[in-house]
Order: sequence, then structure tokens, then C-alpha cells
Amino acid sequence: MKSDKLRLFTGIELPETIRQAIPDCQCHLPGARWQTFGQLHLTVNFIGAVSPALAKEIAARVRDTQFSPFSVVLTGAGHFRTRAVWLGVEPEAPLIDLHNQDKAALTALGVTLDNRHYRPHVTLARMARGAQREDIARYVKAFRDFHCAPFDVRQLALFSSTPGVGGSRYEIIARSGEAR
Repeated sequence: MKSDKLRLFTGIELPETIRQAIPDCQCHLPGARWQTFGQLHLTVNFIGAVSPALAKEIAARVRDTQFSPFSVVLTGAGHFRTRAVWLGVEPEAPLIDLHNQDKAALTALGVTLDNRHYRPHVTLARMARGAQREDIARYVKAFRDFHCAPFDVRQLALFSSTPGVGGSRYEIIARSGEAR
């Protein structure tokens, strides 16, 4: 039986030029399931599965989101244990502020969010079970000095996530500043 719930998260779209620079980092790591060009993004808040009615309320809230634009740059590689490898983001402060602003708005709608520490990043790959810490450490060391060109963050996006054979497919369903 198919669920009518939508799996959502808020995030930042990466400019095409930035996404084109990332594949240079997607190599030489056994057990890596690399994110595709269309999957590359910067998560602000993971929402999870919600009803279509709540999804509409969240979309309206995202469209109403206002913040001062800021510039960031993707920086060196890191990892979350043996689960994923990522590129960091500098400066972190404006993204943390946007995360907190968005979290407060979502919580006001009754959305329950994860209370883990927010670490702005772009996931490069999810790791297969049994991935070796030594391989991940070598990879992170090789790409610790990665930097791309700075880019401006001007909009928050609401993404839907649909699981599939080649990984999840993401679709933007609302952006801050859009008309309803």
C-alpha cells in the first residue's frame, strides 16, 4: 500500500557551476554510493514524512521566509563516521542562523525535528555497510583542501524526496519569495 505522505526537507539549491565542480571529488573511495548531479544540495532541516495538508502549510511558510542573502563556499571533505562523506561550508554562521529560523517556523507548525547538532554540509556519498575507516580517512585527507568558488544564498527551498532504485529523487516544491 502506497503512503500519501510526503517526505520533505528544507535546503539550499546549489548553483549549476558549483555542482559541476563537485564530481572532481567523487572518486577513489571503495564502498561510496556517490550522489548524482541532481541530488547535490545543502540541507537546512530534515522534516520527514508529513500529510499533504501539512506539506501545504510548510510550503506556504517556506514561501514567506525572509533572510538577508549571504555568500558561502564549499570547503574540505569530512565524514559522519562510516555513513557518509561530505564537503563543509564556510562560513557556517549564516547557515546556522537560517537553520534556527527555519526550525522555529517548522516547530510552530507542529513539525517535530531532530535535535542533533546542525553541521552545514553537502553530502557527496553515502557509504555501504562495511566501509573501511582507513579508506574514508585517506579520502578526507586527499580532499581536505578542496574549495570551490563562493556562491550567494538567496532562497530557501522546500524539497520532496522520493526513494528510488538509484537513490532518492528530489523535487523542489516551494522557494522563499515565490508567490503562492
